[in-house]
Amino acid sequence: MEVQLAMPEKILTTLLLIIISGCFFVLNLFVVSNLKEQSYTMTHQKFPLDSMSAELEKVAIKRFRDLTLILPEKCAIYRRIEDRVMVLYLDFLACPQELSTIMKHYGTLTVASHKLGLADSLVFSISNHIVGWTNLTKNN
Repeated sequence: MEVQLAMPEKILTTLLLIIISGCFFVLNLFVVSNLKEQSYTMTHQKFPLDSMSAELEKVAIKRFRDLTLILPEKCAIYRRIEDRVMVLYLDFLACPQELSTIMKHYGTLTVASHKLGLADSLVFSISNHIVGWTNLTKNN
């Protein structure tokens, strides 16, 4: 009798292990599937840091304008990385008549840019045409 009881116990235990293993396999597939979906969603959504960074850029440019006071409102200001150097562009496309006057006061602009840590170089331009530039840091 013991042998007969042992046999069904083994079969029952084996079946139970197969069922449990199958459940873990299905659960694992479900978890991996959800992780892949979450990963895709996370990499294809706009993070708040992107908009925060854009807002910080706007605030920094506004502070630069406030510090300099000589830049016309129509002068476009933006930053770009050129050859691993941050460059602050002052684009006078909308107010080219102001360019020569402003270029005479480049010292004020460089001091303000340096104080705010905005750039390593300052470029004066009219659209894509560079009219002048200055480096704000010493080359080592």
